Amino acid sequence: MILGAKIQRLRKEKGMSQEQLAAQLTISRQAISKWELGEAMPDTDNIVQLSKLFDVSTDYLLIDEIEMSNAQEITIPNDSESKTISPVKKNRTKQYRAIRTSVAVMLFLLFPFWPRTIPYDIRTFLGIMGFIIGIGLLIYNRLTRAKNEKS
Repeated sequence: MILGAKIQRLRKEKGMSQEQLAAQLTISRQAISKWELGEAMPDTDNIVQLSKLFDVSTDYLLIDEIEMSNAQEITIPNDSESKTISPVKKNRTKQYRAIRTSVAVMLFLLFPFWPRTIPYDIRTFLGIMGFIIGIGLLIYNRLTRAKNEKS
């Protein structure tokens, strides 16, 4: 659920109109309307005020995948069942993928620039190994991404 839909749902659950919410936040009703339609985003101060007013975490408001007010877990809807993933684990997975991609790109880019002081046979061997490792890392990234998208 996106931020605008969450704000609208929380506002309606509290029985508030857009005008009443705007008055509490000291902003215009049009600003609330734009947030709910997804045409604009509230600034940090308004996010904090909304979280206090609706008694939800800022994570709940800002992270689209969160479907519950527990900021320790992210619920990702699935056709058959929902799976919870820790935000820390999700960030680590992205960091590892970025590191593997960076290493693969460096290996590809360094291939033509091996120092001329290294004998030709060794340069060729190192270049081919770097190329193979780079391809392997990119394939591994693709497989792990596909696996994470399926589950």
